[in-house]
Amino acid sequence: MALSWWAQHGAAIQAHTIQDAGPGLDNAGRDAWGRAVPVAWGVTEKNRETIEHCKKQGGQGVRGDWGGAEQCGPVAVPYRVGSAERFRRLRGAVADYLPQTWAGKIHAIAKAARGACDKWEGDRAAGDVYAHWLGRYAGADGADLSEQAIRDRAETIAARARAARFVVDTNGRAWASWARLCAFVASYGGAIVPTKKIYSLASWAARAECAKWWRRVLRRWVAQQYETGAIELGAVGANAGQWYCSDRAVKRRIYQVQSNEAMMRAAVIESASGQRMTLWDVAQTTVSNKAIRRGELMTRIRGCESWADSHGLAGIFTTNTCPSRFHSQIKGGGQNPNYAGATPADGQRWLSTQWARLRAKLHRDNLKIVGFRVAEPHHDGCPHWHMLIWCAPENVERVSELMRAYWLADSGDELGADQYRVNIKEMLPGAAAGYIAKYIGKNIDDAHIDKHGDEWAGAMTVGPDLLGDLEVKPSQRVEAWASLWRIRQFQAIGQPAVTVWRELRRVTDKAAAAGSDAMVRAWLAVHRSKDRRADWAAYMVEQGGAMLPRRDYRFCVKRVEREKAGRYETVREKWACGVVDTRAGGFDMTPTKRERWGAEGFAATRRATPWTRLNNCTRHNRATVGQVVGEVAQMRAAGLLDSENGAALDHQDANQWGENPELWTSWG
Repeated sequence: MALSWWAQHGAAIQAHTIQDAGPGLDNAGRDAWGRAVPVAWGVTEKNRETIEHCKKQGGQGVRGDWGGAEQCGPVAVPYRVGSAERFRRLRGAVADYLPQTWAGKIHAIAKAARGACDKWEGDRAAGDVYAHWLGRYAGADGADLSEQAIRDRAETIAARARAARFVVDTNGRAWASWARLCAFVASYGGAIVPTKKIYSLASWAARAECAKWWRRVLRRWVAQQYETGAIELGAVGANAGQWYCSDRAVKRRIYQVQSNEAMMRAAVIESASGQRMTLWDVAQTTVSNKAIRRGELMTRIRGCESWADSHGLAGIFTTNTCPSRFHSQIKGGGQNPNYAGATPADGQRWLSTQWARLRAKLHRDNLKIVGFRVAEPHHDGCPHWHMLIWCAPENVERVSELMRAYWLADSGDELGADQYRVNIKEMLPGAAAGYIAKYIGKNIDDAHIDKHGDEWAGAMTVGPDLLGDLEVKPSQRVEAWASLWRIRQFQAIGQPAVTVWRELRRVTDKAAAAGSDAMVRAWLAVHRSKDRRADWAAYMVEQGGAMLPRRDYRFCVKRVEREKAGRYETVREKWACGVVDTRAGGFDMTPTKRERWGAEGFAATRRATPWTRLNNCTRHNRATVGQVVGEVAQMRAAGLLDSENGAALDHQDANQWGENPELWTSWG
């Protein structure tokens, strides 16, 4: 019945404008440019499905069952009550179960729905609005749970998981237990499940039985629920004064960062040699430091541009956006009637999907590209990409044509798609860093930027502001947006791995000098001195260039496997220990310098450090003795066995190992 009712009255209500529509609209329902703005009051196709689902919960979909009830989140309304009583009950529940900041907008939406119909149909229409918001955003997994409620909820779910006893079936029906566990996890906290690889059923079951794991899941779920509702209500955007994400999300991220900083400043670690530092001091020497992160990115961009110019490549700068259904606001501000309830994460997935299809096509046509991409939000939170791409001059037109084709393949005939979906500009040689520098600053620390602007927000801009006693920079709003929706902001395209670059910076000068000539040149490229910058272009040259398969680059990171006991399982992880020159012949590894660290007092309690990376525990493994003996012999011949730099140093005769495997021990 609900769908048939919407078929009759939905169009009239969506075209209806209301008084007191909220920030950015006057009492005539017009925006700052005098245009009538349709009210996106939350009943999209996705919302209608939610309402219909809620109506089926209590009476199993039987509308005439007088003993059943319509379940709208935590509120159950008996079917026997009339439309007017249903409307009153649901309206009263809004204040009890939904965020207070939403109440005014939800009541305005319901008022618009009620006013667009006659008396009886109006009560039902307004009741359906309340049913949608209560069913979608209220309840035990709703958008307004307190921290204590989240903790209590996590304990309850973990107890239910322990009672369910998710164990591997001894009769070989492991998939039954796996499916049952998946259904259990998905039934709480929406569809949020562990995003990292789960190694076994037992480890996943251990997570489901852990209240601490559920706290993290529920905190993220509640934050995303609130943000989704705020976007749907139009509370995120330039007109609402909350750019990129809600003020609540910004405060949550700022408090999280402050809490982490306080913990890291209080935590003192100690090296095997007795040096003491706080975790905060350590973090400030890595790319966790925003200034270092921005500097490294700009170094890579300048170097990539220099390499591309030296090879005669042509550059383009592109801006790629999502279809209209992903935008909650229209260009210039105001609710978008085409908005389909999508989140920024949905928009990022759409962009990634189109990019994956384009890359596959470029690979099939042998059109090679190199560059960078930056993801950032429009003022309403919908993501868009900026890309710097270099390719052969004769391929520029074809690459641009394919990009437009793939981005317009979805809803390419909608209004404005041809003009705004993809914007491609040809770059002048040497101008790439200038093109993208402001986007790097906007997304990291506002370096050299006073205010943020967005063409989708018209002439409006946002600068530093106050949230209570907190001073908030625009880049902090971007950081909160990316953290909340788990969006990767920066990514290199077709270049050597930055992991090798960072690992080379750990190599000492003595260890580098013992390597090949190419190793020495690469080492010099990644280090800076008083009169010379680190040079990403020189590093690319030593790696063999760009636009190559990962296996074809000259240098890679040497890793060793070690067992690590975690909260939920013991896994074998790969740890970096050096840089390998794959073209030097044999096993040419340059070791990196790493010192062992532990909690305060580690140096005094630590057992004696072995001479080598080979420990003294007896292990029987005849199959790999010959391989390890050969590697040690080659490293010794290459002069790489230097204990000062963390390499293996063996003073015993390798032949003795081969004759007596009892002396062989684990490598790494």
